[in-house]
Amino acid sequence: MKKRLSALLIILALLLAALPAMASSIWTADFDAFFDGDNAAEDSKSSDSLVIIDRPRETQAVTQAPVATEEPAPQPAENTGTTPYGQRIFDDGNLLSPAEEAKINQQITQFQKETGMDFVVVTYNGPLKKATAQDEADVFYEEGCAAGILGNVEPADDDEDSGMLIYINPGSGDYAVSTTGKMIDYITDERASSLDYALRNNLSAARHTNNYAQCVTELISGTTRYVKEGIPEGAFQYDVHTGQMLTAPHKALTGTEMLVSGGIGLVVCLIFVFSVKGNYNLKRNTYEYSVRNNSSLRMTRHGDQYIRSSVNRVRRPDNRSSGGGFGGGGFSGGSGVHTSSGGGSHGGFSGKF
Repeated sequence: MKKRLSALLIILALLLAALPAMASSIWTADFDAFFDGDNAAEDSKSSDSLVIIDRPRETQAVTQAPVATEEPAPQPAENTGTTPYGQRIFDDGNLLSPAEEAKINQQITQFQKETGMDFVVVTYNGPLKKATAQDEADVFYEEGCAAGILGNVEPADDDEDSGMLIYINPGSGDYAVSTTGKMIDYITDERASSLDYALRNNLSAARHTNNYAQCVTELISGTTRYVKEGIPEGAFQYDVHTGQMLTAPHKALTGTEMLVSGGIGLVVCLIFVFSVKGNYNLKRNTYEYSVRNNSSLRMTRHGDQYIRSSVNRVRRPDNRSSGGGFGGGGFSGGSGVHTSSGGGSHGGFSGKF
């Protein structure tokens, strides 16, 4: 019994001895757990705080980002085949480069400004669509004027659609120049013959050099020169088929010029009269000579005598297939006029190259 009691006492003493250590271990574990929980809470708060701080930064970054600006849309390239009055180069034959079209276009614009008349360029590379190249050129200009596209060059009071059109077709070897309105009067047969000769030579050379632009530019230059020289004295229009004169010969002096000339003549005459009158010493109303009392007339015989006669001859021009009566024929001061299949009246010339 004493042994059992002694064993129980020993066990109790051991338990009492181990109790403080166990209590310290439990307290430390709880303390660590407590602080771990606080740290987690602080981390959570810190995380929330960071989110709150980061959001304004993110918004600021979006606000300060550079705004993309739209670049201006590219402008369309300039159409080199137009003038202030519209398109005047119709290069269906692809004979002209863009640079050549631009150069010709500038020259046409200057021509329109200086002459008040139109100039059109038409190219084609294939068989003729009409009976002749002359009719191709005439009808193209007529239809363009009827549509209000061609011939609308100032002055606005010119209701004749005055102008010139050149048609070039290497495919058939034909060329034609059509004149309309006042241009017919400027390009007489003689002038047309000169333009035709130069154009045919240039076109023949262009078959090898492909420089058709030179053919057009030289024609424009030659036509501009003739227009600046004016309508020749005595120029008139005539029908190439009948030879009938369609207009009276052109008078070189305009109404203004005749009025100025008459005024100058009147002034000279008055100066002469007053100069002669001033040489006489007789004053007005002091002397009067009576012609009736101091003269007499007696007729002894009378008769009629033939003096001379005059005859006016008009040469009839040779009919030519070119449709214009040019190339060396026709009247030197006249302009041959023909009628197209569209019913319009035109001058001009055509040929082969």
